[in-house]
Amino acid sequence: MAHIGFTQNFQLHGSVADQQTGEPLVGAVVRAVPQGVYDVVGLDGNFRIKGLKKGTHTIKVSYVGYQSFEETIEISQHTNRKIQLKPHANQTLEEVVVSANSDKSSELAARSAERNALQLMNIVSGKAIEISPDLTVANLVQRVSGISIERNSNGDGQYAIMRGMDKRYNYTLVNGIKIPSPDNKYRYVPLDIFPSELLGRLEVSKSLTPDKEGDAVGGVINMVMKEAPTQLELKANLATGYSELFMNRSFDSMNKSLIHTQSPYEAYGKTYSATIQDFAKGFLDTKSASPMPNIVAGLSAGNRYMHNRLGVILAGSFQNTFRGSNSDFYNSTVYDTETTSRITSLAQRNYSEQQQRLGLHAKLDFALNSRTKLQWYNAFMNLQNWQVRQTKTTDFSSGGYDPVAGNAGLGFSTRLRYTRQSIFNSTLQAKHQLATNLSVNWSAVYSLATNAVPENTSVNFLGKREKFVETLTYPTESARRWEHNNDQDIALYANVNYLFKGIDWSAGGLFRTKQRDNFYNNYIFKPINPFALYQTDYKQYSDLSWSLENPRGTVASALNYKASEQIGAAYIMGKWSSKEWQIITGIRTEHTSQGYDMLYPLGELRPSGTQDYWDFLPSIHTKYALEHNQTYVSRISVLSIAQDFLKLCQGKLLMKNSKNVVIQT
Repeated sequence: MAHIGFTQNFQLHGSVADQQTGEPLVGAVVRAVPQGVYDVVGLDGNFRIKGLKKGTHTIKVSYVGYQSFEETIEISQHTNRKIQLKPHANQTLEEVVVSANSDKSSELAARSAERNALQLMNIVSGKAIEISPDLTVANLVQRVSGISIERNSNGDGQYAIMRGMDKRYNYTLVNGIKIPSPDNKYRYVPLDIFPSELLGRLEVSKSLTPDKEGDAVGGVINMVMKEAPTQLELKANLATGYSELFMNRSFDSMNKSLIHTQSPYEAYGKTYSATIQDFAKGFLDTKSASPMPNIVAGLSAGNRYMHNRLGVILAGSFQNTFRGSNSDFYNSTVYDTETTSRITSLAQRNYSEQQQRLGLHAKLDFALNSRTKLQWYNAFMNLQNWQVRQTKTTDFSSGGYDPVAGNAGLGFSTRLRYTRQSIFNSTLQAKHQLATNLSVNWSAVYSLATNAVPENTSVNFLGKREKFVETLTYPTESARRWEHNNDQDIALYANVNYLFKGIDWSAGGLFRTKQRDNFYNNYIFKPINPFALYQTDYKQYSDLSWSLENPRGTVASALNYKASEQIGAAYIMGKWSSKEWQIITGIRTEHTSQGYDMLYPLGELRPSGTQDYWDFLPSIHTKYALEHNQTYVSRISVLSIAQDFLKLCQGKLLMKNSKNVVIQT
């Protein structure tokens, strides 16, 4: 007969507490020897050791700051023990200092900031930016929900479209400070000028609170630049690549050395009459070849000094890329005798563009004492584009169009454009903790955005297609255009925060003065021999002879102006929070004074003008937590209710008193 035996296992459970106070000692280690099994005291002060064999065991308990405990017990069944530890008499702690530094570039910090934000906000963390393939902020911002991007003619992202609203309804910040735009017509900032690797994180606010400027009902994009690390940190990257497009076609380039940064009008004075010798003929000739590989490089270094009181970070990024695109544009018209539209022409465009993007960032922060902290940061962004656009237009409406025989009238156009944009921002900020519940912060800002398009040149030719063979025929017209503008901001911000009876009160204001000017001049050229035949009278563009139609250029236009703007704003805001609710309400008021002077007001009825107006912008935000472990899910925002209501009422009153009323917004 066979005998089947088994070994029964027992468990030891109990609690560990301070002998004097009876407080549970969470984290104490209870070990059973000789088996070596152990458990850690939980939040309730209890432990449980399973799998003990019958017999004698030595129980050892250890905890930092307490005398070790040791006891030999007999285990023959489930056993319960209450253990008390004695503190070390000679190890009394006089002071405990706990210090920590949060990594604001981490995903955890980004999600925490989204939950605690006053308004509806999405954040792309610094860690996500590092692993993203996006080279510019314009392409990076499309990763945010509710945002699409508007692309330029080369296919690169340029402007953000937030919540389906046009780009003019949002504005851009650098470290919380509004920056000017290099655009000569609009306020919105092209985001392709910013290299993404200089960012510590990207914040997108989709609703406004009274402490934000009121001209962005669509939203706000805030680029938070890299901050000084807690210890010495050096990062470098180098990458290369090649565009597949130029494996199938050549890259067209211009002679950069022949570009004149100033027009003859600017170089020699307004009374100077230019001649054809003032313009380089060889600039019209382009070169076709395979481009060099793309280069993307970045470097950043940072550290903290003086016992972490002083933080320094320097970062730079350089990108030299070759881009291109092929596009088809169809033109159509509707004739009175037909019910459908008819395609009249096809424009086929080939773009070749070299981009050089440079970004520099430097930041210093210094803690004067435990209550006062200063920081000074500077950022410089520069984007240069050399673009050659070749266009071939096929005319479908002429009588000579015969797709079967391969005959058509053609038009050829070449445009050579060099664009240089830059943004510089310097900001000095300070935060003063005057009391436990009272703090003050202020900012002094200087910003300058510039844009220049020197010698933007186009030349046009007629052409033909006979039996599917295409060729140029006669030159028609050429033009060279100079444009440049700048936008300068000087601003002061101040804010006060006060916690009183459970309500977090904020008040503050800003003053900004803006100066913007724009210059435009255009020269028109006609061929001396309009019947010069390609391959007979000329083989390249520089072989042609041109006559200058307007020796002093065309400067008498509305694009030559100086404009100014002063904005003063003040707000008050309160935030109240409970376990489930958070309510933020307040009002903002802004006064705007604008003026302009046209530099060459030829035939203009209003060569100068001014306007002043006030905006009153009340708002309320609410949040509600459905469960204790869920984030706030409900947000309601109302902005500029009173202002819009007043404008609507004024419009209705005007309509009652006038039959012909035009309301422009």
